Amino acid sequence: MKIDLIKLVYDQVKELEIKGEFLISKNYWQYTDIVDLKEVVVFGKIRKTISGELSLELEVKGIMVLKDSRTLEPIDYQYSLEINEIINENEQIKQNVLDIEPILWENVLLEVPTRIVSDESPMHLKGVGWEIKDN
Repeated sequence: MKIDLIKLVYDQVKELEIKGEFLISKNYWQYTDIVDLKEVVVFGKIRKTISGELSLELEVKGIMVLKDSRTLEPIDYQYSLEINEIINENEQIKQNVLDIEPILWENVLLEVPTRIVSDESPMHLKGVGWEIKDN
């Protein structure tokens, strides 16, 4: 998910448009509560500020699969977020590229709920010799 910044850095364009679907590597989320992370849809722009920094403005939508807190069954959880960041000069910018995957991951991670329950999840759980009741 590297974006070529040459035209922006050398003032050939005022902004770069980012539009598409991206996959966040499983290396990021494999040891989290996320069961699966589907493609992330991203729309936005990168602009160069007056001070030479990069302004990143993105709208991000996607679906993550989480475990139901009661039944541990997989549930699709839709999320939507906005990213507005100023990116100071770093090694990537010096090389005229920007990898947005770590930026996307940091922001998607903040959207993971601490607990999720499906609407179809039973209110009373029971098994052989045990039962959980909501009062």
